[in-house]
Amino acid sequence: MNLPRKRHPDIRIFLAAILLGLAVLACGTSPSPAKDGGASGRAPTNAPASSSCLQDVTAGTTTRQGLIAALGTPAQTEVQDNQEMLLYATTDSGQYHSIVVQNNIVGLVSVLLDENAPLVWSTVRDQYGNPPITTYSYFLEGTRTYVYPAKGQAFVASPDLDIVYARECFVPMSADDYMSSWGSSLPTENPFPK
Repeated sequence: MNLPRKRHPDIRIFLAAILLGLAVLACGTSPSPAKDGGASGRAPTNAPASSSCLQDVTAGTTTRQGLIAALGTPAQTEVQDNQEMLLYATTDSGQYHSIVVQNNIVGLVSVLLDENAPLVWSTVRDQYGNPPITTYSYFLEGTRTYVYPAKGQAFVASPDLDIVYARECFVPMSADDYMSSWGSSLPTENPFPK
């Protein structure tokens, strides 16, 4: 499946809603950093990042029907034009994974990582190298969004705490295509001014 190369006028609003929703959810029950860099007193795992964000769900391949078969009925859905965002509850109360379906195919999978098995940012960086795109994040103060467009991966991480809080999987694409589609609503300035 090819994602649209030209920015759809409504995709920015749709993606901004996703990011704002994740930021609001994160602010409500976000994990508190521990002295060892872990979340809620648990040490982050050194396991490498897999190529899939959710088991049995692959961006660009999984159909909406396959998504429902794999994950069940979503907690909530929002529809806009030919895009649908499905929200699935995480193991953390009040927080959700979001999946965007375009033309009946999963286009973007955005997951909040389980605080019982967080991912270490430096391990991801060692595995993938320096990210071609780094920008600010709406998620939590001090986090950044690190994007590997050719690998179809993006991570919201705290470089100071060396932990990944959220991860996105999408169809691999060029940096320009990513920034004109999924990355079009990422902040270019710090959204948490001091």
